[in-house]
Amino acid sequence: MHIKSRNIEIRYTYAELGLLIILGIGQYFGLAVLNMAVVFTLIGLYMLMPQKMCADALFVVMPFFNMFTYKIGTTSLFYVLIIIYCVRYFYARRFRMQRDRLLLFLICCLFSVTILNIEIWIKWALRFFLMVLLFNDADMEQNLESTIKYTTVSTIFSSVIGYIMQINGKSIYTRSYVYIMGEGSSTRFAGLVGDSVFYGQFIAVLIAANLFLAYRNKQYRRFAYVSSAVMAGFALLSISKTAILLVAVEITIYVCIQIRENAKNKATVIKSVLLFGCVCGAVLGLYWYVLTHKDNFLVKSFITRFGSDDLWTGRTSIAETYLEWLSGNWRYWFSGMPYSVYTQGITMGNLLIKRTHNIFLETACLFGVIPGIIIIISFVAYYCRQFVHHKASMMSYLPLIVLAASGVSLHGHFEWHYYFLCSIAFACAHSGIQKKGE
Repeated sequence: MHIKSRNIEIRYTYAELGLLIILGIGQYFGLAVLNMAVVFTLIGLYMLMPQKMCADALFVVMPFFNMFTYKIGTTSLFYVLIIIYCVRYFYARRFRMQRDRLLLFLICCLFSVTILNIEIWIKWALRFFLMVLLFNDADMEQNLESTIKYTTVSTIFSSVIGYIMQINGKSIYTRSYVYIMGEGSSTRFAGLVGDSVFYGQFIAVLIAANLFLAYRNKQYRRFAYVSSAVMAGFALLSISKTAILLVAVEITIYVCIQIRENAKNKATVIKSVLLFGCVCGAVLGLYWYVLTHKDNFLVKSFITRFGSDDLWTGRTSIAETYLEWLSGNWRYWFSGMPYSVYTQGITMGNLLIKRTHNIFLETACLFGVIPGIIIIISFVAYYCRQFVHHKASMMSYLPLIVLAASGVSLHGHFEWHYYFLCSIAFACAHSGIQKKGE
C-alpha cells in the first residue's frame, strides 16, 4: 500500500515538472493562452493530489513563481496555490490551529499592518502565514527529502530556461549589472528568480539542504553532489559575492565534517585522506585556472567585484540611512514603518536603492525596532536551545546558518522566495533534532 501511494505521489510530481517545462516554453514564446491553460491545469492537479504532498508540490512549483501567470511581469497566480493549501490544511484538521502559531501570526500582523499598502501587506501575510503553518509540520518533515530533491530539480530546470531567456535578450526583471574594464557592462544571471543576489541566496540554501541530506543518507549523495555542482555553476553566473562565499563555506564545512566522521573509524580513515587530497587539489586547480585565465569573462567579473574599494557595495551607507529613519520617529520603535517610507529610496550615484539589504534591519523596519529585536532573539534562543538540548548535528543547521549569514547583506521579507527558504531551513533543523532524539 505504501509503495502504491509513493508511486502515485511520484507521478503527480513528474506531471508537475512536465507542465512547468511547458509553461517555461510558453513564457519564452509569449503564448498567453497556453500559459493560462498550463497554470489552471497545475491548479487543478494541485487540488486533486493527496493532502500530505501538498506542501511538497508547492515547493516544486515555487522556482517558477514568476512564470506562474499568463505573462511575465504580471501578478503571479502562485498565491492561488497558497490559498488552496491553507484551505486544505484547515479542512484536514477540522479548522483547528495550534494557539501559539495563531498568536504569533496575529501579533506579527498587528505590528506590520502599519506598512499601509494593502496589496503588499496581503501578499506578505499569505507568504508569512504559509511559513507559520509549515513550521515544524509533520508532513513537511516526513517528505523533506523528496521536497528538497524535486525542488532542486525544478530549480535546475528553471535555471536552464532562465539562461536561455537571458542569452536571447529575454531576461526577466533583473537590473543587476557588473562593469568590467574594457568589456563594458553585462547583466548578471538571475535564473527565473528575477534578481541575481536573491538567485544566489536561493541556490546557496538549496545546496546546503542537499549537503545535509547527503550527510544523513548515503544513498542521496550522488544526486546531492551532481545537483549541487550544477547549481554552483549557475551561482557563478550570478557573479554574486555573497553566493560564492556562502557556497564555498558550506562545502568546506561539509567536507570537514565528513573528514572528521571518516577519521573516527580505521576502516574509513583512508576516505578522509583521499577527500582531503581531492579538496586541496580542487583548490589549487581553481587557483591555477584563475591565474592563467585572467582574460576569461567570468574571472574578470569576480576580480572586478572582489577588487572593489567598497566590498559592501554601499551597504554601510544604506544601513546608516535606515537606522537614522528608525531612530527619527518614536513610532518605529514599537511598530513597522509605512511601505512608502521604507521604499522611498536612497540615491547612490545613478542608482536609487529602495531596500535595506539586511534582513535584520528590515525586520526592524517591518515590525518595529523593539518587536523586531524580540523576534530575532526568540528565534536564536529557540534554535540554540534545541541544538544544545537535543545535541543535533551541525549539518542539520547548515541551511539555517547559510540563510542567516546571507541576511547580513540581503533583505527578504517582501521578496516572494524568502519565507520558502526559511521553511526549508527550519524543516532541516527540526529533522536533525528528531533524528537525533529517536
